[in-house]
Amino acid sequence: RRAGQFTFSFKDIMSKFDDDLEFVTELFDDYLDSMRESLRVVIEKWSKVKGASSIDTGDETLLALKNESHKMKGSSGNLSVMDLMLPCAILQHNADILHQESGTGLNLATD
Repeated sequence: RRAGQFTFSFKDIMSKFDDDLEFVTELFDDYLDSMRESLRVVIEKWSKVKGASSIDTGDETLLALKNESHKMKGSSGNLSVMDLMLPCAILQHNADILHQESGTGLNLATD
């Protein structure tokens, strides 16, 4: 498998949606559009988090990062794209930890 490719079970997806190829094709088109937008948001928000020295509890950047990664994880899981679901789950988990700890004066600066 080449970098940038992911695997999924076409048979499982088709059976999940009553072998409706037109519907499954539309789902994947929507999925790819949604993932492109979510990745754009995640990259934008992560660059803000990465460059910050500290983040306040109510910071919308972390919440947006957490929400987008959750959306990506769920969409990937719904279509059985497990190669993307796991990294999205890890991203969501890490964003959640940062969001929870941000009120403690967590220092995000790296040496």
